[in-house]
Amino acid sequence: MKKNLNSIKSIAVVDFVGIKAGMDLYDVNLCKSLQNKGIEVVLLSNFEHKDIDSEKVFKDNPEGVINKLNNIFFGHINAFRIIRRKKYKTALLHSFSFQLKDLYIFILAKLFKLKVILVLHDVSGFAGKDIKVIRKLILEFLANKIVVHNKFSRDVLFNYANKRIKDKTVIIKHGSFTENTFKKYSKYDAIRIMGLDKSYRYILFFGQIKKAKGLDLLLRAFAKTEIEDVKLIIAGKPWEDSFDEYQTLILELGIKGRVIPYIEYIDREKRDLLFSLSDFIVLPYYEIYQSGVLLMTMSNRIPVIASDLEPFREVIKSKNGLLFKSNDYCDLAIKIEYALNNREVMNKFSLNAFDLMKTKYSWNTIAIQYSQILN
Repeated sequence: MKKNLNSIKSIAVVDFVGIKAGMDLYDVNLCKSLQNKGIEVVLLSNFEHKDIDSEKVFKDNPEGVINKLNNIFFGHINAFRIIRRKKYKTALLHSFSFQLKDLYIFILAKLFKLKVILVLHDVSGFAGKDIKVIRKLILEFLANKIVVHNKFSRDVLFNYANKRIKDKTVIIKHGSFTENTFKKYSKYDAIRIMGLDKSYRYILFFGQIKKAKGLDLLLRAFAKTEIEDVKLIIAGKPWEDSFDEYQTLILELGIKGRVIPYIEYIDREKRDLLFSLSDFIVLPYYEIYQSGVLLMTMSNRIPVIASDLEPFREVIKSKNGLLFKSNDYCDLAIKIEYALNNREVMNKFSLNAFDLMKTKYSWNTIAIQYSQILN
């Protein structure tokens, strides 16, 4: 019997970032949780998934400015055509910036007569290229609902938002990754496969390399540590940044032999190997609205050290991770040495963090909250 889409809730998740920056895990978890609540879902991104009604409408890694713009332009036209063909009325769009390309996407959605739920991951783009009038147009007039992931993001947004924006804004947490399949290796198997030296312990910096993430701060802190059997792994691809300045800093600090760089896109296999061999992950960020890397770390029972920014303080408490004074590499050095000298404590923290991910960051709860804002 054919389902009457006018009598049930439905939503299309449209994401041109997808697999190239780890957003695929977010999309899949969200879509599955919504399906489990009886909501009709279609995922339109740069990948497909066997358990979800999904179509690949974007290229996963277009090269060059023209190809990237064409990918956004034609990909969204195709996505919105599919949505209308399926007779869906609502599209969920992810937002990390407010530039001309973003305005185009939202205007196009409106031309296709779609209601838009905007998931505002970054209240302001970290590239510093946001255009205020575009931000106002999108938030005030083009988005029907605005989702932020924590109180900090909402408060920053409300600093310049009018009543119209405030009334359509809700907090729905970024979910955990406890249900995702990460391949587990023994620490020494992972070290062997990666061709590393098993006589060392390893600290990991993981994710896109951008100025806001404080890699320079971590390098200065690591240079101050006096424990010799430890190496720092840097794994990620630069975004709006170059690794050259960090390479120069590594040489200036005299730690070239203690740092292992993988300056590239990290695929799932290498990610799982790095997670398996690392003693803990460090998030030395200068600013952040919400960190998927933090939630992924905790979901994998990996100890974490992070700067004491408000979004981190909302997640990391006294017994599930370590916080250091933001922008203070001396304090970070102290916390790194503490973590290295107190492995049992850090392991207990990681177990507590995992319990938190299973409960307060459950996608089941998140799906219920999304269902409440769907007409």
